[in-house]
Amino acid sequence: PTYHIIEGNPMHGNEVLMLQSHRPCCCVSPELDVMSPDGEVIAKAVEHSYCCCFANTRVHVRGSEAYRLTGNIFGAVCSCFNSEHRVVDNEGKRVGRIVHWNEGAHLQLPKDGMASQKAGLLAATLLTDLRRR
Repeated sequence: PTYHIIEGNPMHGNEVLMLQSHRPCCCVSPELDVMSPDGEVIAKAVEHSYCCCFANTRVHVRGSEAYRLTGNIFGAVCSCFNSEHRVVDNEGKRVGRIVHWNEGAHLQLPKDGMASQKAGLLAATLLTDLRRR
């Protein structure tokens, strides 16, 4: 599916970002691209899951890896659990977290992150949340 981020009124607002999910085939991990209105890929979230229990999601911004998210995905596959992902930068330092539960998610974004990096983390959050939809 494709998601459109619109500034202002949805009927007359301006599209500022587009998120598009895809997977090359059913056995491959899903990806979610963050694109500008003209189609340029700004950020990408790529999930690598293990036995439907744990996931390692990589966030790439303009072609370079910016963050890794690690943690369980129990909350994404069963509504009885919460999931927590640690956001780790390239130096291995924890800079945030994302918690998923049955009715939503909470993002603790890196304080010094650029807007494109934060958009990539939003894509990673949505990618995990799409498992339950």
